[in-house]
Amino acid sequence: MSTWFPSASIHLSCKLVLHLLLLAVPASVSAECVSKRWELPVLLAGRQPLVSAQINGASVHLLLDSGASRSQVTVAAVRQLGLSTRRIRDRTQLVGLGGAGAGVPALAHVTQFALEGRQAQGVDLLVRDNDVSDDAVGVLGLDLVGRADLEFDLGGAGFTLAYPGSACRRTIMPDWEGASPVVRVPLIFDEEPWGNAARIEVLVNGVPLRAQLDTGAEVSILTRAAARRVGLEPGGKGVREAPPVTGLGTQLVRTWLGGVDRLEIGGERIRDTHLRLGDFALEDTDLLLGMDFFLAHRLLVANSQGVLYVRYQGGPVFDRPLPDQPAQADRVTVDGQGPVRAILMQPLDADGFARRARIFAAEGALSQAIDDLSEASRLAPGVADHWLQRALMRSALAQWPAALLDLDQALMLEPGNVAALVTRARLRIAHPDLQSAKPVAPDAHALELAAAGQAQDASALALASADLAQADRHAAAQAPVRLDLGDLYLRLGAPAAAIVQFDDWLAARPQGVNVPAVLNQRCWARALLGVQLEAALSDCNQALAADPHSASRLDSRGLVHLRRGDWRLALDDYQAALSLNPALPWSLYGSGLILLRRGAAAAAQADLTAARLLRPDIDREAQRYGIVAQMP
Repeated sequence: MSTWFPSASIHLSCKLVLHLLLLAVPASVSAECVSKRWELPVLLAGRQPLVSAQINGASVHLLLDSGASRSQVTVAAVRQLGLSTRRIRDRTQLVGLGGAGAGVPALAHVTQFALEGRQAQGVDLLVRDNDVSDDAVGVLGLDLVGRADLEFDLGGAGFTLAYPGSACRRTIMPDWEGASPVVRVPLIFDEEPWGNAARIEVLVNGVPLRAQLDTGAEVSILTRAAARRVGLEPGGKGVREAPPVTGLGTQLVRTWLGGVDRLEIGGERIRDTHLRLGDFALEDTDLLLGMDFFLAHRLLVANSQGVLYVRYQGGPVFDRPLPDQPAQADRVTVDGQGPVRAILMQPLDADGFARRARIFAAEGALSQAIDDLSEASRLAPGVADHWLQRALMRSALAQWPAALLDLDQALMLEPGNVAALVTRARLRIAHPDLQSAKPVAPDAHALELAAAGQAQDASALALASADLAQADRHAAAQAPVRLDLGDLYLRLGAPAAAIVQFDDWLAARPQGVNVPAVLNQRCWARALLGVQLEAALSDCNQALAADPHSASRLDSRGLVHLRRGDWRLALDDYQAALSLNPALPWSLYGSGLILLRRGAAAAAQADLTAARLLRPDIDREAQRYGIVAQMP
């Protein structure tokens, strides 16, 4: 259930004391242009730029977020890292994509904070309800890195902070190799430049818009009002629905994809492209320029000059999230000089090939990513992550046997790699005919399911179940991967084990955008087992309060009512669910059982037959959980 988290800005209506981590601007003034520089390596996890940090001695990853005015840590990580917190009161409001955060904002106190060996004492991080990703415990915002000129070369896995002397203020600062033109765009400052997200003016279909540079957003996205101004409207010509997104707030945001004739940033013109538009609004911002834009460009946010320098590096500029919209290079020109040629980094070692592979993967060029990972694995065969990343790329291209071999190799090198264990379990559950290079002894869950006749392939089930058990032992109780483990245990037919995972996940994050969906899953697991039915009903009711028109949540509550013997309520929920989605096998099956009880044999048989067509093993599964036995 991973998703992306565009942050937008976090607006604080009260003034907080900021603990500045980085070097101050040099006090001495030189007649020559002298600039202190600090480079931070960046790891791309999909389209999330991550930096390494230490929080009270623990090594963690933070999302590098140029759109966040404050650095943050998730509520789950607060518990995992044992941080103390205090509430922020007095007119403070946290606002981002998805609306305001839940509850009263809080600060987590970090006694020792370090980035690449540079340490600070007593840093306060805002506590956010939503997870960032499986890989990051929080966000590195502008309060800790914003008092500098910021250079983003994320396509080259680099982020640099520069502290120019006063003699540099009027010079052209980028010292980038290559002949490709550099565009110079004025920055828009509402207040002082330091610590605020960089904004510029762009033209979309000739309409001036205010755009914010936001590495916390995986894709660039227009607000609903701005989209209307440039001629894009949901349901309009050429506008198609795209996956929803989440951010700091508690609401899922619906998005669409629409064609754009041209987008202009200074002298750079991007023609015949596409942009996301979302059902949200932001103060003083019309467009978030996200990681798709950053990966195609090199940028210098020269706060000291009030200027943004931009150079197109090649490849697709904006996201193509639909299967029939493959990634391809956009038509980009700069000041009428014709199409700009791509500038590709040339790897020299295994790390370089692995970095470029992540860039290719983020752009959707999976075959090129696999080629680079193959070279990285050849040069450094003992690095488990090279094999894991290639397995992920091969899985995305449906190269299942090769992906499984890569996962086996990764886990031979690093047996406790949770991501590899979960990925291999998911692969074996989805493709039980695959043969692993190494036999795995079945654990208790595998033996239970095999005895019940549920296993399509005993060895596949044994491997998947053993991998999940191993991942469970190595993952922190508060880790986001608990949600993946719960999902996979449900798919394995082990709802009791799934409930344990959902309990851990929910205990670590009582509020947040994904909580209703997880409550629904826990409700379903409890209903399957026929246990804790009052708690299951509470879970389902809370999930439905967040989305009363969810067919899957009505389906779950229908099974709870059936288990409780509330036939009328169960039938009401099943019929409501089927009116929203007629192809729900469990709603059809439960409806059929209740209609059979009422003596409506023909209608009951029609529902049961439809359920069996959709899910041929549903009778066996129902018997396993004792559902049929409860009916007369």
